[in-house]
Amino acid sequence: MLQLLNEPITSYDVAEALKNLEGVFLVERAGQKSLVTSAAGHSIVSWVPVGEVTQVTTTGNPPYTITPITQQMQAAFKIIGQGGGQGDQGQGGRRSGD
Repeated sequence: MLQLLNEPITSYDVAEALKNLEGVFLVERAGQKSLVTSAAGHSIVSWVPVGEVTQVTTTGNPPYTITPITQQMQAAFKIIGQGGGQGDQGQGGRRSGD
């Protein structure tokens, strides 16, 4: 098991790298970025693409760069890490009284 101490690591297998870890991670590969949430008992709970895809010419199969997102950064950027895109609305985005 890899230990992430707020330092990025590289891996060809994100699920294996996050096994037994909890938190939100920025995962980058060949110009594509995603926020990945992991929890105890599950290596990957959610995988949400972020930003625009930047086409990067690569040769072969580059590894993923995995960077832990600190709780302070999550609060600053209001990252929920729950996936699904419903934010704080819950219940499929319905407002109360609908």
